[in-house]
Amino acid sequence: MARYRYFILGLVLLLLCSLLGGLSSCRSYPRYSNTPAYEKPRTPQEQERKRPRSANIDEALMVRIIDDYLGAPYKKGGTNTNGIDCSGLVHNIYYELDGRSMPPNVRRMFRTGETIERDDLEFGDLVFFAFGTRGTSHVGIYIGNGKFVHASETRGVIVSSLDESTYADNYRGARRLD
Repeated sequence: MARYRYFILGLVLLLLCSLLGGLSSCRSYPRYSNTPAYEKPRTPQEQERKRPRSANIDEALMVRIIDDYLGAPYKKGGTNTNGIDCSGLVHNIYYELDGRSMPPNVRRMFRTGETIERDDLEFGDLVFFAFGTRGTSHVGIYIGNGKFVHASETRGVIVSSLDESTYADNYRGARRLD
C-alpha cells in the first residue's frame, strides 16, 4: 500500500513539474515593442523619395491576435493553432483583424498590395523570402524593430529578426496591403 502511495505521489510531482516547466517556457520567444530602433540619417535624396503610406492597422488588436498564435506548431496546409503554415498564419491574422480575405498561397500574396523597400517597412507589412530554387516560398508579418512573426517549419509560430542570416540571405521583398 505504501509503494502505491509513493508511486502516485511521484506521478503527481512529475506531472506538476512538467506543467510548471512547460508554462515557464511558453513565453521564451523574443518580445516585440513599440520602442523606436536607431535609424541612420537619410540623405536628402532618400528623404525626397516618396514613401508609400502605411495601411490603417489596429496594432494593439493585431498584437493580441499574434499572441494567440505564438508557439503554435507548424503544419503544412494547417489553418489553426493546432498546426499552421506561413500563408495560413498571415491569412488568419488579417481575417481576424479586419475580415480581409488573403490569397491562398505565398506566391499569390507576393503579388498583392504595393511593393515596399526594406528601409520603409512598417508594422503589418508582409515580408517574403525565397529558399532554395522554389522561388518566393515563405511569408511573415513585420512587427517593427527588424522583427517579423511567421510560421517556421522547424519551430512553429515564432518571432525572428530580418537580420538573422537565414532570413537576410533569402529576403525577397515586402508588400504593403491596401
